[in-house]
Amino acid sequence: MRFSHDKASTQYHGNMLGNPFGDQGKSNDDRVLGQLSAGYLLTDDWRVYTRVAQGYKPSGYNIVPTAGLDAKPFNAEKSINYEIGTRYDTADVTLQAATFYTHTKDMQLYSGPVGMQTLSNAGRADATGVELEAKWRFAPGWSWDINGNMIRSEFTNDSELYHGNRVPFVPRYGAGSSVNGVIDTRYGALMPRLAVNLVGPHYFDGDNQLRQGAYATLDSSIGWQATERMNISVYVDNLFDRRYRTYGYMNGSSAVAQVNMGRTVGINTRIDFF
Repeated sequence: MRFSHDKASTQYHGNMLGNPFGDQGKSNDDRVLGQLSAGYLLTDDWRVYTRVAQGYKPSGYNIVPTAGLDAKPFNAEKSINYEIGTRYDTADVTLQAATFYTHTKDMQLYSGPVGMQTLSNAGRADATGVELEAKWRFAPGWSWDINGNMIRSEFTNDSELYHGNRVPFVPRYGAGSSVNGVIDTRYGALMPRLAVNLVGPHYFDGDNQLRQGAYATLDSSIGWQATERMNISVYVDNLFDRRYRTYGYMNGSSAVAQVNMGRTVGINTRIDFF
């Protein structure tokens, strides 16, 4: 159980073409959120569970005001999620599966070009999906992980602007696989990792006009446990320099997109002082 009290306010003044404009406003909201879950062990290795949880994003005002319009807050986004799942765990294998349904009311959605986006309520949306995960510890210190999901997330009929359209930024499916290892040496453990990730098609806008197709990337890394308190890792993300859009918007009658960074090489260092 969680209780939150949210407050938001705005005050702005300006002048457009010789016409002054301005307004101010305040909003307050109290919210109680809950989560209920139950599980049952069918055997020592096999567990089933169910969970119901509420979600919430507070109401507020847009950072960039619109001339000629009153300071009106967007409503709080509220959701409820139902999930049923199972987990099977042994010394060599871990299997997990879950199915879920999420209903969202007053979904908050950004629209407009970058730098001038406004947040508004887009109506209600429903999402249903399935998630699967598997881990196989096929040798001492080595494991193979596989995961996948399928999601159908759409605005419902009471969404005036987007009814029947897919919710932006929610891929229809996704999958991943990785091989992870730990190799003991006299100079410290080495931890290689190779992973492939698949992201399904998705939209960037509620009108479903700006679409990114499916794409896959390959990532690799190797870590070195130099001391008990120091870990150093070298990584290469997006090994084959796959290009894809991370965001898209309309600029007048033209579609504009932001592209990913491409291949990324880096070093991470972690030091634990305590």
